[in-house]
Amino acid sequence: MGWKLPADDDIRLFLGFTPPAADWVVEGVEPGDVGILSAPGGTGKSMFCISLAAAVASGQPLFAAWAVGGPGDVLYIYAEDKPSTIHRRLRALHQVSPLDASAIGRLHTVGVRTDPPKLMVRGLDHSGLAAAQTEPVLGVMDGIKSYPHPRLLIVDPLIKFHALDENTNTEMEQFLTLVTQIASDPGVAIILTHHVGKSAVLNGQSSTQQSARGASAIVDQARMKRL
Repeated sequence: MGWKLPADDDIRLFLGFTPPAADWVVEGVEPGDVGILSAPGGTGKSMFCISLAAAVASGQPLFAAWAVGGPGDVLYIYAEDKPSTIHRRLRALHQVSPLDASAIGRLHTVGVRTDPPKLMVRGLDHSGLAAAQTEPVLGVMDGIKSYPHPRLLIVDPLIKFHALDENTNTEMEQFLTLVTQIASDPGVAIILTHHVGKSAVLNGQSSTQQSARGASAIVDQARMKRL
């Protein structure tokens, strides 16, 4: 049977009861949300991600500026850096902002530099529909759900986890929809790191929302555009 419209919301419930307080994973981002962190290469995106992961794992504010809920388990999957690079960054962070044993137990880093999972590839039937790859998708979902209290999945960088045309809105919209589905099942927030376009850097516009490289759907589909 084809797709059916889900049941409509209970408006009486909405109007008759106080809504639940926002459950921030990090201020502005709730479980099930997908965010994009974009910046030029070499400006510290990965170090920021490690700091964000440590903040959520410990339940402490990020840089004393962004409120964090939780604490909870964080999975940081990185596909560009070597484990030795992550080692140095985590060690440096721990020296200036020590993590207690509980936070360390909730912080999980996984390097996939030599074999990043392609969550979605271009369709082969000329329908314009991209194809989700079941095994990698389930592998990532099972990974985050294997922890006792999953809160945040960080994927660094976005481009390593698909085989689509980054400049095609249709394909990027489908990919972000898939990522949202991944976030919704275990109820975690997902942050994808992304580079800005070279032209934006050359024109001094790398700090604008639409400076992210590729199709506009990459940022348009995301709940959080940048931290």
